[in-house]
This record gives sequence, structure tokens and C-alpha cells, in this order.
Amino acid sequence: MVLGTTSGAGKSFLAAALARWYSRQGLKVAPFKAQNMSNNARVVADGEMGSAQYFQALAARCVPHVRMNPILLKPEADTRAQVILLGQRRDDLSRMEWHARAEHLWPTIRSCLDELIESHDVIIIEGALD
Repeated sequence: MVLGTTSGAGKSFLAAALARWYSRQGLKVAPFKAQNMSNNARVVADGEMGSAQYFQALAARCVPHVRMNPILLKPEADTRAQVILLGQRRDDLSRMEWHARAEHLWPTIRSCLDELIESHDVIIIEGALD
């Protein structure tokens, strides 16, 4: 797990480097970031995912998939963000108060992580601390 407290701390870069290193050891590796706030996204087969996790997947020599970044928040204003869940825009979630969304999002996050754990040797998890 790679954690940091600020944007630009180097979490994504370090996670990509670790993904490549483990991949070179012959392990099946996948990145995971449950929630990413960014306007930088890439389009994959099932929709959009954060650019950082997309490039981490490439570093891990695996196919990028929305399960690697199940929640993408795209800021629209200081107090509003578009919610992308499993690659698809969800206006119903975007309209919800953030704390109320958690109960709707957690089962999807847990399911995605469980699926990645079952099909990979190593999961490189990136996150932020408050």
C-alpha cells in the first residue's frame, strides 16, 4: 500500500514503479485505488478510469480495467464533482451528499478489490490520508 497526504507527493509514480518491479519478478500484478479525484481520465473497454491507475496497469503489464479505480470523481466546482462508478457517469450519486454515498459505494469497492485479489498475486493499493 502506498499512502500520502497531498496531491503531487509521488504516490502514483511509486505505485507504478512497484507494479513494474513485481511484474518483472514474474508476478501477476494489478493497481487499485478505490476513489480517485481527477479530471485526468482514460477510456477503457468498460468506460473511464483515472489516468494514474491506467498507467499503473500498463506498468504492471496488465490490461487496464475500471475495477482498478471503481470511483472516479471529476471536479466540476469547489463543492461539486461528477461521480463515475465502474466507468460510467452516475448523476444520481453526484446529487447525493458525500457521506450518504458511502453506503452505496462501499459494496462495489469491496467487490472490485476482492475480484482483483482473486485473480492477481499482488495488488498495489494507492490511497490518501487526511
